[in-house]
Amino acid sequence: MKCLAGWGSALLVVWATAAPATVPSPERIASAVASENSAADRTQPLRFELRVQIGDRPSVASGTLFTDPAGRARLELRGANGLVERHLLQGGEVFATRNGKPLQEHRVFLPPLYVLQAESGAALRRSLEELQIRVDTVGLSQCDEEDCLVVGDPALEIPRLPPPEVQGLELYEAVRALVAEQEAAEAAGFSLEEWQEMTAALEAESVAIRSIGDLAPEGGEPGGGEAPDPGALDSLPENDVPGAARAEPPGPMPQGEGGPLAGAPEAGEGELPAPGAEGSVVDGDKRVAGEAEQTAPPVSPGLWIDRKSFGIRGLDAVGGVRTRMGPEAVYDGVRFPGWVEIQEPGQETIRLHVLAISPVLGDPEVYGPAWLLEPLNPARSE
Repeated sequence: MKCLAGWGSALLVVWATAAPATVPSPERIASAVASENSAADRTQPLRFELRVQIGDRPSVASGTLFTDPAGRARLELRGANGLVERHLLQGGEVFATRNGKPLQEHRVFLPPLYVLQAESGAALRRSLEELQIRVDTVGLSQCDEEDCLVVGDPALEIPRLPPPEVQGLELYEAVRALVAEQEAAEAAGFSLEEWQEMTAALEAESVAIRSIGDLAPEGGEPGGGEAPDPGALDSLPENDVPGAARAEPPGPMPQGEGGPLAGAPEAGEGELPAPGAEGSVVDGDKRVAGEAEQTAPPVSPGLWIDRKSFGIRGLDAVGGVRTRMGPEAVYDGVRFPGWVEIQEPGQETIRLHVLAISPVLGDPEVYGPAWLLEPLNPARSE
């Protein structure tokens, strides 16, 4: 038994060594990320002072951001010429105003930073599910010089390995069958050899009977087939009847009045102009030349996590917006990425540089919709 136990242990070691890259379970990953959030002291309502960079322009606005672990956030941007733009995140939706007037279309300035504030694995998984991220899909990918766990992207998923197969089951089942056969022979008054000969003869006779049953009935076609129905050809299309003349393919359709191209607009007609950025807080903001016309590959919603530290490195949203986090720094005891980069399809990259962070009280009124239409005063000090 000692020898067998030693062999089993050696087998497990070999299996583990030969296995491909493995990842922890989704539950363990979520708990580890939440523990990292707590260790960074950011699982509380926070206030940020920001400097906003767009494209190559180093500073286009300043901002004040409030974010809450419950999934609420608000951002006030102050740009040139006294322009003020406000963004409010509530219930998974973002609302925006510019100088007190609602905006139907706006840039993405409020990524879901509250995932960096989740204080438990269950809370993190709920937040990811609300963001349509597949919480039970885990894979690996390179991020910068490190490896990242990617939650939610099926293209990067690494299937979980089954437990090692238990050896010796086939031999065990064979011995059991032999013992049962010997017990049946003894109960019938035969030796094991006589019982096996009788069993083999019965099986051969059964096979012979089945073979006779497979023969065609008297008067039938060989192989059990049936004679074709003479009227079956009448139901075939004319072109499928053997020997029938096939119709010539139709010629090209005339492109006259009423054809498929009739009424088609000339090149350039009927096109909607691309939305401009006139009056934006970010003066001069524009789409990257040629980028809007290119069809970018679809982005699967996912959360990128450093494999060593379990710190969040990025998040991919449903609409194709990618959020990436910079190296962490400590602000008034709170550890947080030094910058947050927002990559929106067809737009110049936004980078929010963190200047200061301070804890605040979790007042729900701070995130009330009325704030969007308040007078354009400097950001309140709470």
